[in-house]
Amino acid sequence: MTKAIKIKELSKYINSLVKRDPILANLHVEGEVSNFKISSGNVYFVLKDEAAALRCIIFKNMGLAKTISIKDGMKVIARGSLTTYDYGSYYQLLVKEIVSDGIGDIYQQFEILKNKLAKEGLFSLDHKVSIPSMPNSIGVITSPTGAAVRDIINTIRRRFPIANIYIYPSKVQGNDAPESLIKGLKFFDKSKLVDTIIIGRGGGSFEDLNSFNDETLLYEIHNTKTPVISAVGHEIDNMLSDYVADLRAATPTAAAELATPEINDLKNDLNKSINLLNKYFYNYFIEEKKVLDFYFKEINYYNPKERILNLKRELIYIKEKLEKNNLNYFTSEKNKINSIYLKIKNFNPINKIKKEREKLKVLNKLLTMNMNNLLSKEKFKIDSFKIKLDNFDSNKVLKYGYAKIYLNKKPIGSIEDVNIDDKVEICFHNGVAGALIENKENKFE
Repeated sequence: MTKAIKIKELSKYINSLVKRDPILANLHVEGEVSNFKISSGNVYFVLKDEAAALRCIIFKNMGLAKTISIKDGMKVIARGSLTTYDYGSYYQLLVKEIVSDGIGDIYQQFEILKNKLAKEGLFSLDHKVSIPSMPNSIGVITSPTGAAVRDIINTIRRRFPIANIYIYPSKVQGNDAPESLIKGLKFFDKSKLVDTIIIGRGGGSFEDLNSFNDETLLYEIHNTKTPVISAVGHEIDNMLSDYVADLRAATPTAAAELATPEINDLKNDLNKSINLLNKYFYNYFIEEKKVLDFYFKEINYYNPKERILNLKRELIYIKEKLEKNNLNYFTSEKNKINSIYLKIKNFNPINKIKKEREKLKVLNKLLTMNMNNLLSKEKFKIDSFKIKLDNFDSNKVLKYGYAKIYLNKKPIGSIEDVNIDDKVEICFHNGVAGALIENKENKFE
């Protein structure tokens, strides 16, 4: 049995064989450039034809790395030496010189179709629709086993976990890929199951991604009513689906980010909006309260209601005070009455009243007797005066021979009251006679 050797020993052996071969030390290789990129100053690309592909590298310390100006799809002739890469166990061309040989067939077809679609207006912004900012459901058309679908699902779940994700498993490479991708577009667009469609795949060579340059697929993307995001390869990859779709994403992960909002940002925005609304309404109500307070003061100033309320309160206060004073007064008077009652009760005057009543009866009798005596005496006096008055009655006197003399209806009591020739009337007790004064004489002179 032959002794086994280690992989690194095999790699060293193969490398030594390659280095010793004079043909492999100075090669001129013709092919089409694909997967061109620059990383950390080193230049990497692939030369390919219809049947094979060769990895190429230009180290950053080589002058060619600073001046190279090739791009994917160009036909070139590269001069260099073949080397092996131990860690990857593959061979590659260390390029020392490049001569352009025109545009590659695949890239040439790409440019022709690109110009055609541009003239037809498939790239126009007028035909593009906006991507929903908060989709309920997102449809993803891609390979179910690639890294792209995992990146899309993880990104959506992280950013916007409430969105539904529907995966349409599709081929993304090879001749059957365009038809499979078209079926996915038709399914989502007709079913109205999703708000946004993401179509794409992970990175690869230009040939690997060329399915997304299929003319039939591009027309289907253009005619799809549901918004479509194209996410093919990496940032440097630009397929025609990127131009036709409503939005282009650099990577599948970027497509998931463009299709969904960040839920934490939404929460923050919502909280900010709530805070702004609260602040606005707080300030609004504060200002409105100031206005209301102003009008309330105005109403109180011009409306007698407050005055009435004050008077009512004052009246209640006075009433309470009066009730309290009356209560105190009546209580005091009641106490006085009770005190008097007690005194009266202790010094009952009934017996004294009885004695005084007996005295009063005796005095009443004495008073009655004295009054009777006094009345008798006074009656006697009155009777005496009456007799005297009767004795001086003029009519009675006239019966004794006396007469009354009147002059012009006036009584005459003196000789001086008449003159000679005066006609007088002489009244007797039983009649009247007229007389003429013929002379007069004062017998007392």
